[in-house]
Amino acid sequence: MRKFGRFIMNVLISLDQLGNSLLLGDPDETISSRIGRIKRKYKGRIPWTRPITKITEACLDRIDKDHCTNAIEPDEGKNGLVDRPDAPPGLRFIRTPPINTTPPTEKRL
Repeated sequence: MRKFGRFIMNVLISLDQLGNSLLLGDPDETISSRIGRIKRKYKGRIPWTRPITKITEACLDRIDKDHCTNAIEPDEGKNGLVDRPDAPPGLRFIRTPPINTTPPTEKRL
């Protein structure tokens, strides 16, 4: 029974990571860790512009006090498309440099 319980836990964690990936987050990070990082970035308060994040955090907090803060994985989050740790507060998307669309010039020998 012990191995089956671990199997179920692994499946639940993988579903959590899949959900985070579908929400443009890091595929190796859980939603709880992502919410915890957002909360830490904004000094313990989730911005009012993120109501679903606030509701999710409140629900998880009722089940397990400070769940999202304790679930932060410091080595994760860098591969997400939004809410990356290196983004300054207020900037959700990381701006990438524009792609050079001009055709290369021909070099003659």
